[in-house]
Amino acid sequence: MLEYTKVILKKVSFDRHLFLKELRKSLGILSINEVLSLRSWGKSNFPKFAFTIQNECNKHINSYALVG
Repeated sequence: MLEYTKVILKKVSFDRHLFLKELRKSLGILSINEVLSLRSWGKSNFPKFAFTIQNECNKHINSYALVG
């Protein structure tokens, strides 16, 4: 699922709103390890979205830690 998410994010990277929507959707279905991988991959591949990726992934990781 991680590879599919990467493909989708590449395709929607032209639009910040759409990118954020797809990122949030993907965070809901990825495992914690995949989220960590996505975070580092996303920050290196999309520097203009690095802050957004970092924040969204961290929020997801923190919520996962509280529940898990």
